[in-house]
Amino acid sequence: MLFEKAALQKHAQAQLQLGLMYVNGVGIKRDLEIGCAWLKKSADQGNVEAQYNLGVGYLKGLGVEQSDINAAKMFSRAAEQELPIAQYYLGYLYLIGKGVEQDFQKAIYLISSSASNGCEEASQLMEKIQAFLLKFYQTQEGSALLKDLPAIKKARKPYKKRGTPKEA
Repeated sequence: MLFEKAALQKHAQAQLQLGLMYVNGVGIKRDLEIGCAWLKKSADQGNVEAQYNLGVGYLKGLGVEQSDINAAKMFSRAAEQELPIAQYYLGYLYLIGKGVEQDFQKAIYLISSSASNGCEEASQLMEKIQAFLLKFYQTQEGSALLKDLPAIKKARKPYKKRGTPKEA
């Protein structure tokens, strides 16, 4: 098989494809463990798709031992390369504090970035988060938090770019 020959020569894309073939049982007998082993080799070489797919494997315990921490690590590596679906998964893990310390700011940043880059799952989650926040701030507790915000003392003048001619 050509993919296997290339994968044995440490070709990251071939390792990814061979791993996915084993994971999905396409053209070869399905074997999740062998598939994830090839995905790991590709991920270790920086292949973003392999990092994402291995993250899913760790998250669900498919072909590798289930580990939220390892899933977060793989999603983080792929998110650093701006893969929208990896940003979504990592953001979700930060939102619920699974595999990482819960951090709402990081969660919103990642999910929002993912949604901006076309990830439908992230867009749907952002809508739910916004709806939740709106409902929360409409409650007595939420409105009390808004009342505690400091007042704006003085409005600033609009920023003018230096070097632009003044109007007469």
